[in-house]
Amino acid sequence: MELQNLTNAVFSQSMGCVYADADQEDRYDNYDKALGRCKEIMGEGAILAEILSEDDQATVVEAMIAAEATFEDADFSYWFSGLRDDDDDGEWLWVENGPAIFTKWNGRAVPEHTSFNCMQLLSGTRFGGEWMTFLCGDNYINTHPLCQLPN
Repeated sequence: MELQNLTNAVFSQSMGCVYADADQEDRYDNYDKALGRCKEIMGEGAILAEILSEDDQATVVEAMIAAEATFEDADFSYWFSGLRDDDDDGEWLWVENGPAIFTKWNGRAVPEHTSFNCMQLLSGTRFGGEWMTFLCGDNYINTHPLCQLPN
């Protein structure tokens, strides 16, 4: 698929191309599968989205809302990002860009909880893409890939 033909894609100067994958057929129930899907669609340079500012948050929410418009129930949409705390030290790191200086945690998120090592974005439509902690391999919900092809 050519990038210019991607629906649910948004471009920004700071992030490059951001794509919210609305695939309802396949399950992306862990970080590696979600990242693999991004690379399959956008090429080897693709990453899971990394949100470094309020403007970046607005960019990803725009893409998420476009994708969620095709869902039966947008309220229960979840999106993989590139933010992790693999060593449970309480420091959340973007895989490519290091420490998370900007955050948008939901009031129910528990960033200090051990073993909840990934961050997913909640529905852009209902929650404005607030951030939630979850188990990286949680296969109870289908969390969609939120992809980024940086500039």
